[in-house]
This record gives sequence, C-alpha cells and structure tokens, in this order.
Amino acid sequence: MLLDIAFGKRETFAYTCEAYARIVELGETRAARLALVDELATGSRPPDERVEGDEYVDILREAAAARNGWTHILARCTQPRRR
Repeated sequence: MLLDIAFGKRETFAYTCEAYARIVELGETRAARLALVDELATGSRPPDERVEGDEYVDILREAAAARNGWTHILARCTQPRRR
C-alpha cells in the first residue's frame, strides 16, 4: 500500500519522519521525547524552503506526546479525503 501523502507535504513528511525516528531512539519516555522536540525547536529547522518550520515542530510535538506518533505524522501529511 502506498501512502497518500499530500504533494505539498512530501518534504515535511520526510524530514519529520527522520527527526521523529531519532527522537524515539534517544528519548525513552514521553517527557524525554518532548524535551528533545523542544531542543530541536530552538535549534535549526530543515534547510528546505518547502518545509514550514513551525508546522514541522508542531507535528513533531504532537507525535512525541502521542502513544503512536507515526500515525499522527501520517495524518498531518496525508491528502484530505474528498467526498
């Protein structure tokens, strides 16, 4: 199954997944993961004009606080459903 990533969110999805993988690797608890996101937020953002920095951090913060952050990242970057 292919992921239905919105065209304009492809780079956001990629950078967020990379950062979240590292956050999960380093942060053993929810508090530790959120602290890592806060540290990242005060540092550099992705060097890509296609990625909006505040949204990137917001997605990471939501994912770090969640039980299964990957699903939150995917939900924030998928195509809106058409009816």
